[in-house]
Amino acid sequence: MARRSVNELHLTGVPSQRTGQHVFASRAANDVIQAANEATSSPWVPIATGTLLGPLWGLGTWAEQHHEREELGADPNKAGFGDQRFASDPGPEWHGTPYSVAAHTNYWSYNNKAIKNMGSIIAENGILYAE
Repeated sequence: MARRSVNELHLTGVPSQRTGQHVFASRAANDVIQAANEATSSPWVPIATGTLLGPLWGLGTWAEQHHEREELGADPNKAGFGDQRFASDPGPEWHGTPYSVAAHTNYWSYNNKAIKNMGSIIAENGILYAE
C-alpha cells in the first residue's frame, strides 16, 4: 500500500513522533525509477525509454488516464515526506536519455556516495553526504 508520508509508517520500537529519524531515502539523478514515479502521477506515460531520441511519451490506456492503477505513492525524495534524504552519485546516462537502469543499480558501486551513506547509517553514524 502506498504511503504519503512517514506519519503513515509504524516501526516496531520507535515512537511515532520519531519515525522520520529512522527512515532514509536517496535517488540518483539518472535513476529510471523517476520515469515510473512520473507514470503513476500523470496520464502521460513512457511508451518506450530506449529510443534514440530519448523517452517516447504518449497517452496510456483509459485506466491509466483516469488513474485507476496502483500508484507508487508519495515520492520519499520530495520535501514534506518527513524522512532523511542522503546524497548519491547521479549514475550513468543511457544514450543521452535522462534515465537508465544502470543508474538504478549504481547505488551499490564502489565509492558511490550512496553506499558510503548506507554503511554509515547501518553503523548508526548518520548521514555522511547530505543531499
